[in-house]
Amino acid sequence: MKKEFLRSLMRNPVAGFLLSVVLAGAAPQVVQAEEDNFSLTGEIREHLAMDMQNDLPNEDQFANHLEIIAGHRFDLDDDLYLQAEGKINSFYYDQRDFEKADLRLHNFFLDYGQEKYDLRVGNQIVTWGKSDELSAIDIVNPEDMRRGLVRSRTERKIPIPMINLRYFEEENEGQVVLIPFFKGHEFDFDDTDWAAFGNIQSDLPGFRLSRDKPDSSLANAELGLRFTSTVDSTDYGISYFHGRDDMPGVSTMSAPEGFSIRGLEATSEDLARYSVATMQDLPLTNLRQNILGLEFETTDGEFGIRGDMALIDRRQFLSADGIRPLEKPVVQYVVGADYSTVTDVYFNLQFSQQYIQNYTDDILYFKEFTNGIWFNFAKTFSETELKFDLYYYRDFSRSSDYLSPRFVSTYWENLEIQFGLDIIGGPRDSSLGFYRHNDQVFVALDADF
Repeated sequence: MKKEFLRSLMRNPVAGFLLSVVLAGAAPQVVQAEEDNFSLTGEIREHLAMDMQNDLPNEDQFANHLEIIAGHRFDLDDDLYLQAEGKINSFYYDQRDFEKADLRLHNFFLDYGQEKYDLRVGNQIVTWGKSDELSAIDIVNPEDMRRGLVRSRTERKIPIPMINLRYFEEENEGQVVLIPFFKGHEFDFDDTDWAAFGNIQSDLPGFRLSRDKPDSSLANAELGLRFTSTVDSTDYGISYFHGRDDMPGVSTMSAPEGFSIRGLEATSEDLARYSVATMQDLPLTNLRQNILGLEFETTDGEFGIRGDMALIDRRQFLSADGIRPLEKPVVQYVVGADYSTVTDVYFNLQFSQQYIQNYTDDILYFKEFTNGIWFNFAKTFSETELKFDLYYYRDFSRSSDYLSPRFVSTYWENLEIQFGLDIIGGPRDSSLGFYRHNDQVFVALDADF
């Protein structure tokens, strides 16, 4: 019954829209019983997308993503509360009538707070760093990558079980995070236009992945330490994280002696086809890392200035010679500024750079330096409750980019409606260019209740 209800919502976007509107309109009276002071609160996100051009075989022309988050805060004592939220996450793609839905715990934790410290245990999201959409050190939580990078980093974050202890002393804060079980980024690996290895399953029978997943033991636990403080008008912080890279890398595959794919613009889809042609699974692993992070935030007149830096002891790359993994130390940083005018105009510009130390020219997909910018321009029209937003990312090293203009309406209380475009370009073997056929027009609804 529940599964059929989800299917009807996914295949009928009008039903999802009406549900969002109804719950938004009912927000002041939502599921509330005054006698026991219980209220159910949450959010519904509905994202409907239409492909702008049918330029690939097996390409999805329509995609629907529905998220429903609902929960309640239980105040157990003056200093203790339980946040209990669940989440329904459902995807539908039309080309292969592909459906996937799951029900899971979302933010679900106990929080005990005192004047000097706060202890939170359970499913939660921890944010590190000061920079905005691009960050070098916001690495504690994995991300849901099943719609690629066209969602904001905040929306992609996945709550995971952890112990989070914070200690406060005037302008100083210390934090210890212990994650007992590893969970990496979440992907669709095939069957959709946003899959990590392309929309290939129907025309590539026999494709299999081999995941080297860490055991659920304390030996594979992840540990994070962070200290932040304020001096004059500048916030700064230093952090250390011992864990695994949330982004899996391809480990060693069998290849003939002297085999190389240099200069072929090989993509992840080509690797999948190679694995099938050579009758071997495509092996993925998440590398153990140590990351030292630095962050700051300050103001200069009307400008807000902030940045992050990460020193990573090793990150996994792939060699074009023999299809084998390479481990290299990496330095990555982001610095940016934002500015708001009295006429409701907002600008935000970030510059990012990744430097691969001990670089060799057989590394696939990445150059020694990866330079990029992220830009956000917004203009709010207060009289109409309408805003124009423009998001743009450019990877100068690979000549690839992402552009998303959109209009955002907040005319109705508790309901936000977006109309926009996602436009992607770049060479086929770049991180963005791999999805260059996925240009889409979309409408997105976000209803609070």
